[in-house]
Amino acid sequence: MKQAALSAWQWAEKNPQVLYDKNPEGVFTGMYNDTEIRDEFTWAALEMVLLTKDKTYLKNIKKEDFAFKVPAWDSTSCLGIASVLNHKQNKELFDEDFYTFFKDGFMKLSEKLLKDYENSAYATPLTVFPWGSNSVAANDGLILLTAYKETGIIKYIEAAEACLHYILGRNPLDYCYVTGHGSNPVKYVHDRRTVADGIDDPVPGYLCGGPYEKAGGDVPDSLYKFNTPAMRYVDSHSSYTTNEIAINWNSALVFLVYALR
Repeated sequence: MKQAALSAWQWAEKNPQVLYDKNPEGVFTGMYNDTEIRDEFTWAALEMVLLTKDKTYLKNIKKEDFAFKVPAWDSTSCLGIASVLNHKQNKELFDEDFYTFFKDGFMKLSEKLLKDYENSAYATPLTVFPWGSNSVAANDGLILLTAYKETGIIKYIEAAEACLHYILGRNPLDYCYVTGHGSNPVKYVHDRRTVADGIDDPVPGYLCGGPYEKAGGDVPDSLYKFNTPAMRYVDSHSSYTTNEIAINWNSALVFLVYALR
């Protein structure tokens, strides 16, 4: 795996303009048309330093390349910073100025999420509900848990636990958004394997996308019984805007559950 990572880095350095920004001919599913790759390079560079103990991977990385945002498919800088802060034993691999920059930006984001949690009627840092809002909740938890590890402040753990509580059922719709778990789990996720396997229950352990304030265009609008952003959801195989699954969503959930165990 280390050799594969080294090879991938070398290829990416030589081919920075080769982007996966559109689907191959004949593929008609949704596209990840992200042409801003500085965040991927910053994430990869930090991981490579931690892996190899070689600081030279940071030679072309600048502070302005980093975005202190909750991780998402199109914004990955904070995943690299979380790795650095979760491996404090390797702090000496980074210049003190750079490390302080990482920590300060990350903690500012964490403090905002903590305030959002404390001001929320449903005890969740979520303030908006984009496509895949449940993954935002899981990634909020990732940020908050890292902040706890950095500071030892218990409120960060409480807020991270609240993210998991929200996902597992403490939400306006009383759904457990993870298949196969809880007393009222989602059942009809947008996943071809689950639909086609001839088994009524879905594959367990999937995190569905969850409420999306602009959901629609996939099932009759009448099936979306609520227009409130936190409740704009329907448990239907056809609702790709609220009920699809994704590996990057599940990975955040795995981190959250494992770190809270």
